[in-house]
Amino acid sequence: MKISVNQPGILLFIIMLFVLVPQPALAAKKVLLATAERAPYIGKSLLNQGYLHELVTEAFKRVGYETEIIFYPLARAKYLAERGYVDGLLPSYFEPGLEKKYLFSDPFPGDNIGLLKRKSLAVSYAQDPRSNLKAALLGLQQYQFGVVRGASIAPAFDQATFLKKQFVGKDLQNIDKLAVERIDFAVIDKYTASDLMVNLRPHLIGELEFMRPPLLSNSFYLAFSKKIARLPATPERLQPWPAGADCRRHFAGNTRQARAFSSKKTAQGKSEINHRYGQ
Repeated sequence: MKISVNQPGILLFIIMLFVLVPQPALAAKKVLLATAERAPYIGKSLLNQGYLHELVTEAFKRVGYETEIIFYPLARAKYLAERGYVDGLLPSYFEPGLEKKYLFSDPFPGDNIGLLKRKSLAVSYAQDPRSNLKAALLGLQQYQFGVVRGASIAPAFDQATFLKKQFVGKDLQNIDKLAVERIDFAVIDKYTASDLMVNLRPHLIGELEFMRPPLLSNSFYLAFSKKIARLPATPERLQPWPAGADCRRHFAGNTRQARAFSSKKTAQGKSEINHRYGQ
């Protein structure tokens, strides 16, 4: 179930769920969330651990709750949230089929998923994926796709049994497999790919590129496990946190600082490439 409200409030449902509903597990006013490394949105080494970490922590702080966000491999994070071993999953996509397992917050800025490939691979979509994703994928069924285990991309992709998919634990593994031609495409967010290459694989800058247009753009949600949560009966009693402006501020602030950091890392990466290859 996803709550929609007339007043602005990107994380209104957080307040609804944890202020109005008594939860024995939350007696200490602490929220436990599972997440996975997803730079530049959330990550242990990011500024303030990323915009998602900062936004959600601030939302709970405003209603008197301490937040603990623990990093796991994605498949493990989903497993723990689905079974109620943690209170929720951050971030999640909203899909109607997931409503049986989760209660969802309002949406906040998300990612842009695309197909990262080697520049040397000359290929194009048979059809624009934004208008017909399945048809676009059918035209690529002879290629090998790298996907993070546990990731849900879109129903048309997830259910595409005609695609050759190889599963790994982390996005960086797919980038490495792409570089050595073990896969043809890495299914990855464009900003995640940029962050990983700039910071960890600078020698691949200029060697890989995204197919255009991207497969899809997604909003993020905070998903609460139905194993631990019940929908409050009187949501009208709430005064929602007007988080729209705050969300944009957090996102813009982190993006500006991330860009400055990335520009520095890009220069370092190019310098390393020149040193390695004498260019």
